[in-house]
Amino acid sequence: GKETSENTTWLGRIDYSRMSDPNYTELTYTRKIQPYKIEYVLSFPVNSIQMELETFGLSAEMQYKIFAAPFAEVKVLAGFGLFRWNFKRGTYKDSLTADIPIGDTSTTTKKEIVDVFNLTANSQQDWSGGFYTGFDAAFKLYNPVWFTVSAHYKNILGELWPTLKIGLENVSGLQMTEYRMGIMIKIDPVKNR
Repeated sequence: GKETSENTTWLGRIDYSRMSDPNYTELTYTRKIQPYKIEYVLSFPVNSIQMELETFGLSAEMQYKIFAAPFAEVKVLAGFGLFRWNFKRGTYKDSLTADIPIGDTSTTTKKEIVDVFNLTANSQQDWSGGFYTGFDAAFKLYNPVWFTVSAHYKNILGELWPTLKIGLENVSGLQMTEYRMGIMIKIDPVKNR
């Protein structure tokens, strides 16, 4: 990195992330049906679909110290860069069944197949710009050992069109948050005499 002032440092940063565990509680397929002129909106869980997102990136990061003392440091940071991302989705097939009302009342129902869900495998790759922001804090435990904590938000401006197949809106940004804690060994550089 390069210090451009007492509180500001610019760094180059290389990023890699891989996500392969979908959030199944949020992953549902929604279907509208209208028996006997009464509209029902049904949601079905998509429990076993395989998805993976990998991102690689090169970015410039600015760190700004908002607090510095011999025992602690707090920095805010912001960055921007270019990211390559690869998205893969596996095949998913299911018969979606629901209890459908018989007649004009909803007291009597029968189980029917509402839809046959046949999602083919798909993959997508692209280059996209992105930005991130966050903060880093470090607290001296015993010289040269420091305890660190950080929180970062990253948004890669990419579009995942295949999400339209499962009834989701188009994804225009790949958003990520990360929280970290760790131990850092801080070695002060030897100054010229």
